[in-house]
Amino acid sequence: MKFTPCRRSRDETPCEWLIEPLRSRADFSVRRTFGCWSFYLGDKNVLLYVPAKDEDGEGLLIPTSPEFHALLVAEFPSLAPHYLLKKWLCLGASADDYEATAEKLVRLILRGDPRLGVPGSIRSRSRARRKNSAGAPGRCFS
Repeated sequence: MKFTPCRRSRDETPCEWLIEPLRSRADFSVRRTFGCWSFYLGDKNVLLYVPAKDEDGEGLLIPTSPEFHALLVAEFPSLAPHYLLKKWLCLGASADDYEATAEKLVRLILRGDPRLGVPGSIRSRSRARRKNSAGAPGRCFS
């Protein structure tokens, strides 16, 4: 079964089929980040969904540290380093195993796999950014 994007209201979160297990956690939160959706467990960013309207296409960014890239790519061959955000991996929605890989990653996140997620609150980063830029608009991959 291939994932098909659909139109959503501004308040509705995309890829509910994927993040539903994360919602069971009391510390789960969703934040809009440069036209994308960031999913958090506590103050740890665990996934970022990039919508189809983005110039790079639809998919997921997996926040991780570079030392885990080889292990994760060996386990999930559809993952690749992002061309701009070198420390994160990406999974394009056009991958044949997109849904299966995404679901396996969510299961690992729920188990607390230390390879997945990066600490830091988007709130603290956005405050620092506002101080440094006069509210310049941003994009996922600009």
